[in-house]
Amino acid sequence: MNHIPIVDFKDCYDETLVGYRSNIEATGKLLLDALSTVGFVYLKNTPIKSDEIAAVNKVTEEIFHASSSEKNKFEWDAKRNFGYVSLTRENVDPKKTDYKEAFNLGAEALDGDMSLSWPHHLSSDFYKVMIDFSQTCKQLSHQVLRVLAIGMGLKDEDFFIKCHSKMHTGQNYTTLRSLYYPPVPKDLPVNQTRLGVHSDYGSLTLLFQDDVGGLQVENTQNEFVDAVPIEGTVVVNIGDALESWTLGKLKSTKHKVIIPDDPSVRETVRRSLVYFVHPDHDTVINKPLVYANGDNAIEIKKTQKPITAFEHTRRKLDASYTY
Repeated sequence: MNHIPIVDFKDCYDETLVGYRSNIEATGKLLLDALSTVGFVYLKNTPIKSDEIAAVNKVTEEIFHASSSEKNKFEWDAKRNFGYVSLTRENVDPKKTDYKEAFNLGAEALDGDMSLSWPHHLSSDFYKVMIDFSQTCKQLSHQVLRVLAIGMGLKDEDFFIKCHSKMHTGQNYTTLRSLYYPPVPKDLPVNQTRLGVHSDYGSLTLLFQDDVGGLQVENTQNEFVDAVPIEGTVVVNIGDALESWTLGKLKSTKHKVIIPDDPSVRETVRRSLVYFVHPDHDTVINKPLVYANGDNAIEIKKTQKPITAFEHTRRKLDASYTY
C-alpha cells in the first residue's frame, strides 16, 4: 500500500433512488476493502461542505490567535474534556511532545452544556458553529458505520449505530477538536514534532485537513507515506476500539504529522479538524460480532475479562496527557 483509496459516498443517502441498495452494498465493500488493508480512506461527495469547514476554522482561529493569557483562561479540563490545549501539552508518542495547539469539545460540550466556560468573548459564534458542525459530523459517522456494517455482512446492519447511540452525551467519549499547528521555529528541540506517531483510540475518525499537508500514514511495509490533501474529501480512518472489536479485520493504522523540510512550509500554519467517534461507554469491544452468514467471530475465552469502550479509552488518554 503506497496510497489511500478514494471512495465515492454520493449514493449512500437517498433510499428512494433506483438501485440504492446495490449502490450502498458496493460502497460498503469498497469501504471494507480500504479499511481492512490501509485503515484509511478518502470519502468524496459527503454532505459536509467546504463553507462549513471554513466557518469552524474561522471561529477557532479567533481563539488560537488570542494571547496566551487569554487562551489559558479556557485551559483544558480533563474531567470534562473541554477547553484549550497548549503547545507541548500532549505527547501521543511517549518519546516526543507535540508542537501544536488544540481546542477540545467533549461530551458535555457537544450536548450544548452552557455551564461550561465557553470562550464567547474571544469568538462570539464559536458555540453555535461548533455545535452545528458536530451534528453534521455525527450524521456522517453514523452513515459510515451503517455502510461499513453492510459491507462487513453483519446480521444487524444497524448494530454499530446502536453501539454509538449515546454520542454527544456523558456516556460516550466522542470528541470534536480543532488543531492549530503554528509555524515551526528553527531551533525546535529534537524531542518535539508536530504530531507524534500514534493510532486513534475509538471506532473511527473523520479528518478535515487543509492544503498544507504533513499527515503521513504507515503502509504495510512499515513505511510512512503522505496522505496528500484532496479538496472536497473527508479522510476516514479506523481506531483501536474497532480494530479490537473486529479481531484485527479492520486496521487501526499508525500515522503522524511531520515537521516539513521546506522552509516556506515550516513557516506556514497548518489547520485540521478532527471528529473522534467512540462507542458508548458500556459497549464491550472484545465481544464477538454476529455475521449474517453465520461466520461469527470466535467466542471470548471464559477467562478473558470483558473490556468496555470506557476502560479502553481511559487508559489511552491517561497515557497521552500530562495532567
